[in-house]
Amino acid sequence: MSKFNLAGLIFLVGGAVMVIFQAVASMKTAGDITWEPQSLVTLFGEDAFLWIDDVSVVFVQDLAITAINQQVFILLFGLGAICLIIGMITKK
Repeated sequence: MSKFNLAGLIFLVGGAVMVIFQAVASMKTAGDITWEPQSLVTLFGEDAFLWIDDVSVVFVQDLAITAINQQVFILLFGLGAICLIIGMITKK
């Protein structure tokens, strides 16, 4: 198993753990089940991402804003898929 495949599996398992964590946290309230999205901004705070305003390339700035506002499990699943694809291509 290559390092990329191992990293991909770790990211996928991390994404699954995040989904399970959010599902259990949403069910602990009595009555309504509410899904609270967990993005990087909600985990680390807005102060951790103030550097994005200083990026001079608008395309990169928009990509960074989109990435940090995505839910964490989607990011982990995406990183896992990318690592698995790279692992299949490189075979190292």
